[in-house]
Amino acid sequence: MSEDHLFVRRLGPGLDHGGPIRLRPLLPDDLGERYEAWFRDEQVTRYLEARGISAFDALRHLMDGFQSEAWFMYAIEQKAPQPRHVGNLKIGPINRRHATAEISIVIGERDCWGRGVATEAVRLGTELAFGRFGLRKLYAGMVEGNEGSVRAFEKAGWRVESRLPGAFIHEGTIKGKVVVTIDNPGFHVGT
Repeated sequence: MSEDHLFVRRLGPGLDHGGPIRLRPLLPDDLGERYEAWFRDEQVTRYLEARGISAFDALRHLMDGFQSEAWFMYAIEQKAPQPRHVGNLKIGPINRRHATAEISIVIGERDCWGRGVATEAVRLGTELAFGRFGLRKLYAGMVEGNEGSVRAFEKAGWRVESRLPGAFIHEGTIKGKVVVTIDNPGFHVGT
């Protein structure tokens, strides 16, 4: 990845604390056949709103967020044995007035499930959102029953803040929404 790439110039190189993964800006070159396969995989998309996304749709979404600065997308990259794009983390939509944003995550490579990849990605994404974007509070919502995601966020220091009964129709059943949040301890109004 070239340091002079537009995404890298705007978003920085990403974040890497020496663990098994790093976050880096999601690039148009990342949106190929393998990427599309994630969003056709019923197990990967079981708890996602996004399904059947084409590379063109993904590129349009990436560019819309980047140009409007309403959201930013990061690639979750496994570092060893060789660099491999294994998922995405999205910060946004960002509410600049209230200094809040949603974080959403997908681990598309199923061989990375259950190995702490999502938890580390959430930790890194939280640090980026608080440090680089100066946000005050982050939240994420998931379908009741998606306990793997809830655990990943909790292990990253987030907490379940609320449950919204009947928020989703999922797999033919009405299910609730679990909302997890984290506050930026270094945020001060006026900073």
